[in-house]
Amino acid sequence: MNVADPYADRHLIDEATHRSLTLCRAIISNPNTDTNIRISCLAKCVSLLDALPKVREFDVQATREIKQKVPSKTLAKPVSDDPHIWPPELIQILLDRAIALKDLATAYRQNGDAQNSAYNFDRAVTLLESFVLASPLFSLAQSNEDTKSIAINTLLQVLGDWADVEQSLGRNAKAAKIRMRTDKWRFRQ
Repeated sequence: MNVADPYADRHLIDEATHRSLTLCRAIISNPNTDTNIRISCLAKCVSLLDALPKVREFDVQATREIKQKVPSKTLAKPVSDDPHIWPPELIQILLDRAIALKDLATAYRQNGDAQNSAYNFDRAVTLLESFVLASPLFSLAQSNEDTKSIAINTLLQVLGDWADVEQSLGRNAKAAKIRMRTDKWRFRQ
């Protein structure tokens, strides 16, 4: 790897990430895998996807624009101000990351850890909302419309699960706010 430019050998990073994700997903999908190992592998998947340079670039831009309350039409425009849309592989990575967080939250919930479950549901909702708001800038392709539909349906499911977890923690006011947020997204669909 090039020490002067850590991103000079991106193909090596992408290849190593792909191999690690493949291994983690194989462990996760094995029905004999222990719950704690499944949780560790899901957390590793999220960590690997978070570390990808193109994902970090998306996150930096999306966070900046959300904090500045920029209209959703400009959310997640590529940092380079290139008029082209985000590449299709980024779309799948962003959706995979949000779904991995949802799965991680669900695994924590099944393991009886409501606090970590709530935290990961919160993060999954944030990522799915950013994804849906940025989706007009991804592509006009039909497959991406299907991906957006999957993201919205997943978002609605995650919001419902998150509200249930918050209620189980005795946070009824927060659960009510999350349910109102669910209704808002349901009507936007």
